[in-house]
Amino acid sequence: HGEALGDHHLWGKQNPYEPCYHIPLIIRDPRLPAGHGTRVQAFSESVDITPTLLDLIGLPVPACMDGRALTPFLRARPPENWRDHVFMELDFAEPDSPTLWQQATGTGLNDSNLSILREDRFKLVHFNADLPPLLFDLQNDPHELENLAPDPAHTALLLRLTRKLLDHQMTHRDHSLTGVKITPDGAFGYRP
Repeated sequence: HGEALGDHHLWGKQNPYEPCYHIPLIIRDPRLPAGHGTRVQAFSESVDITPTLLDLIGLPVPACMDGRALTPFLRARPPENWRDHVFMELDFAEPDSPTLWQQATGTGLNDSNLSILREDRFKLVHFNADLPPLLFDLQNDPHELENLAPDPAHTALLLRLTRKLLDHQMTHRDHSLTGVKITPDGAFGYRP
């Protein structure tokens, strides 16, 4: 795909703008002809690929995996409870020489990162290092040129998306020990 092909080109490939990560995904399983030629607009993430492959070969998806199998779409039966957003993270630091983003933001190696929560219409970019957020209305501003975050008229939207981003991060943290209790008889609920 043409990463940032002329869009926000000053920042290179390491940026939070749509052309850098909005990448088409093409999957075709010859055993599932019902889905052949179907174009799906639902959000998918790279973390969905492994659960999809495991599901296609009949293996269970480990509980610690964040993604979901895309197999229902291949069967032309989209699930009713599919995600309404995607989440991405970007570390824009380089250990040997500060990047343009590091120079522009004054961030160091450990706080040169951001999180993105994107819905159909709105996108929030939350920076580390107490930097101000970016908020875009992708319907009215598809090229992400107008940051709505400083506008008081969008405070409620900014708060809603920030809470949703935090909820997403908390839900998808490392859960390898969730449901495990240490007892005198050993670990209860632990599955290697």
